[in-house]
Amino acid sequence: MKILSWLRLVAVSCLALILGGAGFAAFAADGVIKVGGLFGTTGPQANFGVPYSEGLKLAASEINAKGGVKVGDRTYTISVVLADTKSDPAQAIAEAQRMAADGVRIFFCCNLSAEAVPVLNAALPQGAIMVSPNAAVTKLLGTPGKDLLFKAGNIEVGDDGSTAMWVPFVLEKAKPKTAAIMVPSDEAGQIYADAYRQTLEAKGVKVVAVERYDHGATDFSPQLTKIRERKPDVLFAGYSDEVRGIFRQAGELGVDAMYAGTVGVSGAAGEGLPAFAYPAWTRFLDKGQSDRRVLAYMAALEKSAGKLTPNSFWSITQYDWLNMIISGMQKAGTTTDLGAVAKVLKGQRYAGLVDWSVDDKGLGRQSMEGVYLAGGQVKEVRSIKLPGH
Repeated sequence: MKILSWLRLVAVSCLALILGGAGFAAFAADGVIKVGGLFGTTGPQANFGVPYSEGLKLAASEINAKGGVKVGDRTYTISVVLADTKSDPAQAIAEAQRMAADGVRIFFCCNLSAEAVPVLNAALPQGAIMVSPNAAVTKLLGTPGKDLLFKAGNIEVGDDGSTAMWVPFVLEKAKPKTAAIMVPSDEAGQIYADAYRQTLEAKGVKVVAVERYDHGATDFSPQLTKIRERKPDVLFAGYSDEVRGIFRQAGELGVDAMYAGTVGVSGAAGEGLPAFAYPAWTRFLDKGQSDRRVLAYMAALEKSAGKLTPNSFWSITQYDWLNMIISGMQKAGTTTDLGAVAKVLKGQRYAGLVDWSVDDKGLGRQSMEGVYLAGGQVKEVRSIKLPGH
């Protein structure tokens, strides 16, 4: 079965390479800039995929409603093509191949590292820009052949990483001496575990337990029983709303700690908890928000998507980045020389709904907001600025 899956992956990758080149000739030739969105919009990763897709659609619709975008002496409209990857690498590559054949050269992808890296290898050799929020692509930034790859969102590690930015907010609330960490058993989970351990220990908090779980698991009692025995003051769990079940079971098992989500977790994971803190990866999109620009975005997104959810803040990542790329095209004076567009994007700061700083390798760091809830009510929303901004 694994061999068949591998052969399928190779086959669709080859089709992408063969068919993509012919399709790319159509990119923007008819006055339409084609943008592809490859996200898992059904299944366990839908809490990311749905808002990512909605952000792309809203950005494109607003640009088109203004009559399009003028690049050089020509005006273009934006067409967003979306596909549900179903969290399947072969499905993701097949959809990327189809989009490439249709002339898409700007790809937003993907929820999971198992999808992002295969799609990256299938799409980028053909001269396409790829923007991914996935942590696994970080190590590929700036490597040979990956000049058009961008990471949309801060990395976890380092003094300027999102973990170092976010954790002090939780420490202020919990004032812990000890902490436990629970993350998935995958590459991204290891990145989170290492980053949180490093940051917490640097702040004088002893990490007494690090536990892992498999995506899709529903019984977390073995790991939580071990954590309960270590008596942490705060439990960090991530990196998606799958942790809702972890926090619920932790309460049932008597894990007496403050619960906090990592980046990737929304307010939905804290429903019913006496106290909960999480980082809104971009901006907090709910009651308690006072920024007029964000309130206008919330109204527009609700009208476009039909509703706002606790994880709608993910939409801003794709919304800002599509606007950033279009702005880059205007500055570069081209819609077809994506290498020139990439050079404009790198090394710049961009003031969208959040503040972005893109380094020379293509890593885009952003400001975010810390949210603290008690008794089911939002008690504080705090801006967390980028270091140096």
